[in-house]
Amino acid sequence: MFSKQIKDLATEILELCRKNKLKVVTAESLTGGLIIGALTEIPGSSDVVDRGFITYTNLAKQQSLKVKPETLNNFGAVSEQTAKEMVFGALTKSEASVAISITGIAGPDSGEKQSTMDFYNQLPKEEKTQYRRKNLGQIFAQNLNTSIGAERDERDTKSILNDINKIFPGLVHIAAQKLGNAPLHEKHQFGNIGREKVREASIIAALNLLKKVI
Repeated sequence: MFSKQIKDLATEILELCRKNKLKVVTAESLTGGLIIGALTEIPGSSDVVDRGFITYTNLAKQQSLKVKPETLNNFGAVSEQTAKEMVFGALTKSEASVAISITGIAGPDSGEKQSTMDFYNQLPKEEKTQYRRKNLGQIFAQNLNTSIGAERDERDTKSILNDINKIFPGLVHIAAQKLGNAPLHEKHQFGNIGREKVREASIIAALNLLKKVI
């Protein structure tokens, strides 16, 4: 099910955790449980793996991981801020000492429903310029109206996600944290390589980041 590279990384993480007497928790959106699946694919992982949270919707992130509604409203589900709150929530809602979280957009029908305004507001200045040049004026204006009270149409939401994925394909935010320490964060843009490959690349990136906090 998993590549040799992923299995080797998972094995290394389990060995490091055993050596340091640490337990692991995951908080996954984009990968839908694949990270904890990779860890538990390795025989004997039960002495290290505590649990995993699969929080595919914004509501699930709020209920299971205590991600703040204002964080989701102000920065969106696919953001550094949300990834950091997810990883902190996983630590506080588990018995683990190290945690990894991931949120992103793997493809046009991603479960991450993020408005254009949310997405635009969190971008660095240079990426905002890039975004404005991509002929999204009409969609942007429509979504701006929703932000001041107009009802959002589901078709507009799908159109927005399609356009975001074209401009920023494979955008992923990952956070890792050890209990008592500040979280580490990485932003990746894997490109238009397809949903399956984005998810595989995300697992590898997440496991590598997790190693850094052990």
